[in-house]
Amino acid sequence: MNLVVAGILGGIGIVWLGYVFVGYPLLLAAVARLRRISPVLREDFFPTVSVLISARNEEKDIEWKVRETRAWDYPPERLEVWVASDASDDRTDEILRSVKDPRFHFVRMERRGGKNRALNRLAQLAQGDLLFFSDANAHIHAGCLRRIVRHFADQRVGCVTGDSNTRVEEAGMGAGAAVYWGHEILIRRLENQFGSVLVCDGAIFCIRRSLYTPCIPELANDLELPLHIGRAGYWLLHEPGAQVQEKETASPLEELARRRRICAQGALGMWKLRRTLRGVRAWQFFSHKFLRWLLAVPLSLV
Repeated sequence: MNLVVAGILGGIGIVWLGYVFVGYPLLLAAVARLRRISPVLREDFFPTVSVLISARNEEKDIEWKVRETRAWDYPPERLEVWVASDASDDRTDEILRSVKDPRFHFVRMERRGGKNRALNRLAQLAQGDLLFFSDANAHIHAGCLRRIVRHFADQRVGCVTGDSNTRVEEAGMGAGAAVYWGHEILIRRLENQFGSVLVCDGAIFCIRRSLYTPCIPELANDLELPLHIGRAGYWLLHEPGAQVQEKETASPLEELARRRRICAQGALGMWKLRRTLRGVRAWQFFSHKFLRWLLAVPLSLV
């Protein structure tokens, strides 16, 4: 009897793993064939853009980040940069106050409130037609903004995200990260074909300012905002030509802690935002995120 139960549980584990890594991508490809979209692109489309960055003790990176952002290949009069210091207690504020550029704006948060509270404040002040979200330690190529913005010439597009190209310190972690990101990019490109990218890359994504809703402090903005925008009926796209370079975690323990934090935020977000999940996007969330967060279960069964 025990062997029978073990066999059944092992079979469930195999089916679970097979669905997550093979079945779901195949079903996504089928949906993409049935619901394929054709967005309009315009290379000469230049709406005003506000870049929003929340920084907490980023003295090592914030100077080059602001300099790099101000130098993006985009009409200067159409670009503004907003940085909020989340009660930093290093030299971050000093560095930001030294920036002399009418397009640059610095906001000091006197009490530490977290990334989303800082972004909510910046979104209230920003004047751009589009809001571009990035991280203080993320390198973005000068031409990425143009590649992303051209999609918004189509009024059906509400959000566009790029890709992370992370640098991993240890070879073993690098191989694991490559497998993970390879699968993630495959899923994202299939979702893109029918305008339903589920979540964004927090270091490089852009939305219409009119679609911004104040973010819940405990959740990830790159999860919450896309869910609201998808619920409103707008297309969410992936631009593979927009790459961001971030330094990945340097140790397995640090990476494990980061993954646990992401999963915890995602599970909390799934509960708090459950009313935004309907139809195909509810299925995407269940298959793309929920079942992957619980992969320890099928791995323990096989």
